[in-house]
Amino acid sequence: MYSSQFHRYLPSRDTLRSDATSGFRCKRSGIVLLPLLALLCSVLWSCQNRSSESSAELHGEELPTSEASDPVSHLDSKKLQKGEIVSITPVWDFYWKRLLEPGEFQGITPDRRLRGMDIWKRLGYDAQGYATYRTFLRLPANRSLTLRFSQQLTAVRVFIDGKERAGHGIPGRSLDTTVPGRKNLFITLTSSGQPLELVMQIANFHSFRGGARGVIEVGPAERILEVSRREESLELLAAGFLGAIALYHLFLFSLQRREWVYLCFAALCLSFAFRIPLLGEKTIHLLWSGISWETQYRTNLGLNILTPPLLILFFHLLFPGALRKGLLGAFLFICAIFALSIFMDTVRLGQIMFAYYLVVAGPALLLGLYMVFSHGIRKEGSGRTMALGMAMVTVFGLMAIYQNWYTKEDAGQLAMLAFVAFGLFQAVGVAQRHHESIQKEQELSRRLQKSREALSHQRQSLENDLHDSLGSRLVDLKLQADKDRPDLESLRSQLSTTYDLFRGQLLFMEDLGYSARDPLDAIQISVLRRYAAVEREVRFRIDGAHRLALEEFLFDDATRADFLQLMRELCTNDLKYGRGESRWRLSIRDGIVRLDQMNLVGEPSFRFDTPSGRNDGPSMAEFISVGANDKQPENGMARHARNRIARLRGVATVSVVGRVFRFSGRIPTS
Repeated sequence: MYSSQFHRYLPSRDTLRSDATSGFRCKRSGIVLLPLLALLCSVLWSCQNRSSESSAELHGEELPTSEASDPVSHLDSKKLQKGEIVSITPVWDFYWKRLLEPGEFQGITPDRRLRGMDIWKRLGYDAQGYATYRTFLRLPANRSLTLRFSQQLTAVRVFIDGKERAGHGIPGRSLDTTVPGRKNLFITLTSSGQPLELVMQIANFHSFRGGARGVIEVGPAERILEVSRREESLELLAAGFLGAIALYHLFLFSLQRREWVYLCFAALCLSFAFRIPLLGEKTIHLLWSGISWETQYRTNLGLNILTPPLLILFFHLLFPGALRKGLLGAFLFICAIFALSIFMDTVRLGQIMFAYYLVVAGPALLLGLYMVFSHGIRKEGSGRTMALGMAMVTVFGLMAIYQNWYTKEDAGQLAMLAFVAFGLFQAVGVAQRHHESIQKEQELSRRLQKSREALSHQRQSLENDLHDSLGSRLVDLKLQADKDRPDLESLRSQLSTTYDLFRGQLLFMEDLGYSARDPLDAIQISVLRRYAAVEREVRFRIDGAHRLALEEFLFDDATRADFLQLMRELCTNDLKYGRGESRWRLSIRDGIVRLDQMNLVGEPSFRFDTPSGRNDGPSMAEFISVGANDKQPENGMARHARNRIARLRGVATVSVVGRVFRFSGRIPTS
């Protein structure tokens, strides 16, 4: 029954309040939104149950015609006696292409006898035309009752016991004499206990569908009025809720002009908010009593045209990589072509709109669902909230399109529920996304500060190296040159060494710049260049499956500079003490970056990297595994590399077995 259908679809105020408050907690949003998912299941069950129970009552079913009997409609009088609202099962005598008034039926045979309400196309007649419906109805005596008629298509007059009691528009026999209307009808009466004659004239020349639709209900006057007011309040509340969301996001867009997603979402919510008063109880008449049928019709269909492109643009702005620009452009072009139909006459406009539902609106819902699930579901917080909301919206939207095609009254309520669910879930998702963007900005700011500190440290380190190494060598060169008889061979050797040192520092600075664009290639080139300069063989392997993870690890400037310096120090150690082919391997597993290096060492030329440059360190047999938290020995092979690993919060293991030197570094990624 109408009295109980809408509140089954829309969450209560407490539910909306609790969902809106808790949904902003990113980590708990999935738990909070589970009740709404349960609501979806209950709505699906109730719609299926209601549809199966009333299919024979609501759709036109031809009955045998008997001239001796009057068409009598049936209702549950026991429920009506209890004060409940009941649906009438109408049985009509149907008169096609005749507008008959009470008293004119004598001697006229009806074309058909029908049970239920259905549009003319399904009865085998043209959508444009006019007809008269006649039935008899027995109501309890001496009770104030109200009849409620759903909006008919598209002009109607209702007579009860020979008197015109309600109507919208003016039914006529041609386009010029017919004035369309669009509202629900209420007739309050006191029954005498005798069968009431109910006559309904319907004419349509303005819509692509005409005829009877919806349901006829009867109940106590105060009960019908109470239900109607409640439904109107819910519709206005839903429209206001979406309007408030739209205004809030317009305000956010005014503060952040680059966030076009806020503007697009606000436009979507406004399109839903403006459309809700045109559905269900037609509360548009409370806001604008003199609005014409054509204005309502074109506004409603115009908003229907606008919604799919706004929906796709919204998700395209949220997930830029989810849809190719070519496909997006083609979709918007198709929408623009359909939008031109808004200037056509209302009959053709309605026909084209149903093609639009099939070609654009339905696929747009599925495409939006795909975009959210393919990109948003991978992310916690906003992505999953939007995915869950879009799943509900898609189901309700497709159900609304289906119900509208079969002119069922549930279509409006399902559409409103889809609008409210979309506004609620996506508002929570956008809020979570805003919170996540703030966190990303803070993280980016932290990384930027860390990068500045790293660059400052690196610059200081380079300055120290130049001062300590290059400066001392330049002093030595000057002293050699100032001698009366300088040793030219020694001077030439020192010049070559100084040049190599200076060139090495410049190349390292170049490697730092290149590593910002492509860190892995920069590391490989840096290592290969140094080995090529001394004509040594090198094998450098980076596991292909790990490249993306390694690049993500090296994204941070400070980490990348430290890692490049680590490779440089380890390479220097090998070039000083190693011989033969050098083997390197870089990989990442279980959140640990693994750097392995191996080369041969020669006992006669073996020297430790000590401040004095003498072979005063421990013997090769004394090399042991050294951890990041262990006390580092003052002397030893790869001492600088081990210290660098420690700075990166990692663990270094150095060992020599026979004449094979092995270095193994393990650095956590977080």
